[in-house]
Amino acid sequence: IRPEYPAPLEWGVVHSVDHRWKRVPLQKAYTNPVVVAQSAGFTGQQAGTVRLRNIMANRFELRFQEWDYLDGSHAPEQVHYLVADVGSHALAGLNVQADKLDTAVLGRAGQWEQVALSQAFMSPAVFAGVQSSNGGDAVTTRLRNLDFSGFELAMDEQASRGDGHLLETLGWIAIEKGSGRTSDGRLIQVFQDAVDHSFQSVPFSPTSRRY
Repeated sequence: IRPEYPAPLEWGVVHSVDHRWKRVPLQKAYTNPVVVAQSAGFTGQQAGTVRLRNIMANRFELRFQEWDYLDGSHAPEQVHYLVADVGSHALAGLNVQADKLDTAVLGRAGQWEQVALSQAFMSPAVFAGVQSSNGGDAVTTRLRNLDFSGFELAMDEQASRGDGHLLETLGWIAIEKGSGRTSDGRLIQVFQDAVDHSFQSVPFSPTSRRY
């Protein structure tokens, strides 16, 4: 694990994440943390998602869960994570907001939760993830209709599942797109790019560090 933690966020990389639960210690003690752990590497080519549970003030657990039609056993992957306390913050001059909600809605069933941003954003990027592991079926988060005032958020299961999903806690972290430096000199760059099912290169600014 290689954490970076300028206030008010913390991020890092967890190695050797497979289908078994793995505990990840945090460098700070949080009051009400939101954890987003996406995306995993491609050591094992079977599709799936990163699941979280037992998110506490100074630690959380994660594993890689394959989609339900697969055998469930997965090769070790490298997973990036991001942590922020619920509330509004600033990081390197960029606005940050984090929060959670409890829901059972599925996007492919046309069910979406409307999320309002209370922080003033010009053009936010949103990172979201399922914070709990109440339902056994593999599930991830989906977003749509993102603008400066808010977005819509839901869960998504594999297409063959049609019986709904148990209530889960979804967490999200919104960060203003742009760049800035932290008080200790770290360059932060937040941006978006369009991707599809094929791998493609995502360019960084030549002067940025990759976190």
